[in-house]
Amino acid sequence: MMSPDEFYEWHDEPRQGDIVLCGVSRIIADDRHSPAQWESLDAHFLQVDNAWDSGKPLGIAAGIGLAMVVTHDCQLDKEWNQRVRELQKGGMKTEAAEREATADETLDRTLVVGPLVDPTELRGGRGNLLAGRVIGYLPVPSHPEQLVDECIADLTYQCTIDRLDVVKVASISEAARKQLRYALIQLDDGNIIQLLQQPGTPGQETGRTGAFFSSEDRGRA
Repeated sequence: MMSPDEFYEWHDEPRQGDIVLCGVSRIIADDRHSPAQWESLDAHFLQVDNAWDSGKPLGIAAGIGLAMVVTHDCQLDKEWNQRVRELQKGGMKTEAAEREATADETLDRTLVVGPLVDPTELRGGRGNLLAGRVIGYLPVPSHPEQLVDECIADLTYQCTIDRLDVVKVASISEAARKQLRYALIQLDDGNIIQLLQQPGTPGQETGRTGAFFSSEDRGRA
């Protein structure tokens, strides 16, 4: 596992790897089974009656917790960048175009996160999990300011959330983001991982800055 000083690095703009406080949810069966590592997240059980054509209800487990953003950087401001270019082509100056695009709350509303979970609740062994030896999980060290406890980012549980219902707590370094991208590739196809180099961050001429998540940031590291 990386040290806290190596892992955490504050940045204002939204990025893959950001740690946020948000709602998470998943579809569940009638018995409402919760794996041990997700029990704390499954705080509420909802039932949507007659959701299936057969009349069968749809079950949902939901709760609030810390999670890591797994959406790639280029997807976090894709619509924003497209809108800025459209406005520029219409003759608007760059600064004004960026302000107008930022004011449009319909752009880039969704992102995907994986919750942070207690490694003692997972199979695979705490030591192996914290060493990053188990596919589907990324070890996360404790935050220097106690904003995040030592835990695991569970990349096997991914859900789509709305950025306007999120609080940014912490952000991570480029070295940590490389580990995250590598872990995501392993999860997608562990058989081809040896053929790939650790992916880096693509260069972007434009990038969204300023307000993105709904609430005031809770951390600065």
